[in-house]
Amino acid sequence: MELGEALESLRVAGGRVTVARRAVLEAMTATEEHLTAEQLTEVVALRAPEVHRSTIYRALEDLQGFG
Repeated sequence: MELGEALESLRVAGGRVTVARRAVLEAMTATEEHLTAEQLTEVVALRAPEVHRSTIYRALEDLQGFG
């Protein structure tokens, strides 16, 4: 899935596109690999160092809830 599609899916599901959610989705869609939560945290930290680790995990939980 591409980033634009992922963001649109989030919006359609009723979710807001926050900085953390966007950073996580960017990291997830930038590779074909399935990254662990820890690997995603490392990638997001490089791209958006202002996003705290706990916020990344919360964003992952939120995104899972939105499907």
